[in-house]
Amino acid sequence: MMGMCINYKQAILAGVINYAVLFLAISAMMFTPLWGTPAQTYLNMVVGLVVTYFVASYLYFKKKPKEPLKEGICLGIVFAVISFLIEIPVMAYGFAAAQGWAWFTQWNMIVSYVLCVVAVVAAAMMKK
Repeated sequence: MMGMCINYKQAILAGVINYAVLFLAISAMMFTPLWGTPAQTYLNMVVGLVVTYFVASYLYFKKKPKEPLKEGICLGIVFAVISFLIEIPVMAYGFAAAQGWAWFTQWNMIVSYVLCVVAVVAAAMMKK
């Protein structure tokens, strides 16, 4: 049951911190020569994977979870939902307003949300 698999207060805080760190990192990368290229899209995904792994590993999973797969999936879903909810005003009505809700239908956005869950599950499974 998902309701009991994680501490939601901690999960929400970690999810917000994860989004903030990712937003800062990707915003800083806007000033690189790669910006706007396919390489930048892949780099954003790699940075997202790494940042999310470390935030989950060091901010939430301080010790090995009792049920790593279950807790990792639950926390990963929370991270992805938090990112989506924050991105609605920031991207769909802000920076990417010209695209609107289509922003979320791009292949790289869909893959990024899936990778968010994968990174958190990996953090849970690899915690000692």
